Amino acid sequence: MDNGFFVFDDLITPVDEVNEVAMEHVYSRLIFTPTFSLDEYRAHLTDLGIMVLKAEDLGRHLHRSYTLLAQLALPQYAALSGAYEKMCESIQQRQVSWSYYVGQKVSDSVSWVYESENLPLLESRYDAWASIYDRQLNDNYRHSPQISARLLAEAVADKQAAILDVGAGTGMVGEAMYSLGYHNLVALDLSEEMLEQARKKQVYAELVKDNLHNDLTYLGTERFDAMIAVGVFTFNHADPAALQRLAPLLKPGGYFALTVREDFFDENQSLRRELEKLSWKTIKQESFSIFDNESMRAMVLQAPATNQHL
Repeated sequence: MDNGFFVFDDLITPVDEVNEVAMEHVYSRLIFTPTFSLDEYRAHLTDLGIMVLKAEDLGRHLHRSYTLLAQLALPQYAALSGAYEKMCESIQQRQVSWSYYVGQKVSDSVSWVYESENLPLLESRYDAWASIYDRQLNDNYRHSPQISARLLAEAVADKQAAILDVGAGTGMVGEAMYSLGYHNLVALDLSEEMLEQARKKQVYAELVKDNLHNDLTYLGTERFDAMIAVGVFTFNHADPAALQRLAPLLKPGGYFALTVREDFFDENQSLRRELEKLSWKTIKQESFSIFDNESMRAMVLQAPATNQHL
């Protein structure tokens, strides 16, 4: 059933090519064919619609078990004990291992993430979603970061401008900004797995794992000419108060591109109050839809010429 949990463990093959000793004393003895690595298993499960919330290599435990079995078998079954010792050698050489997975069957990934009740759960769900995020959202969502990037580019003429991609995810915004000629990009996201996907695209000069609940001034006060946050301030995601933690990072007169769902903007008084506190002036905005009928609003705001947050 949807949202049901799937927990299991299985042998895995960490290496691309198994050596002769492991083939003889492990795979042939167990009548087991070399199969997935830990990450390959996770990818296969994700492709089947099972979001992997936890994946752990239990090789150290497997090694301990076979070490004990070898000792117990030795007095009466020397040949079997020797086979177990070969198993231990193969485990140490990463020819074979054991894995443990906790997954959840998910048919609607977007709703599943929106239902996250706290920050750790949100992070774990984005970690699980990361490997198929682009593939799932490419057709119905990618134009959101593209429109947002174009709108910011219309305000920021300098292609060397330092730009912080807030909630960068897998780097869709970064790709859009990079294609427009902006290469001084920094990615900030709470999910390591999402950032790993972004890293592969090679469009960011720097990637930072952190969340918007923390003090971010270590990134540099008045460092960025512009910041962009697409789909970050929404239901069960970043608290609008985080805008106050981002503001010191922006140079006086800098630009902040903010793209939010229309219903979230209309219903969330906190977001509007935080924007009013900042006194950022809206200089551009554009409405569009994603997922066929979900209305979005993209805005570019400009900070006052004097930074009020220092």
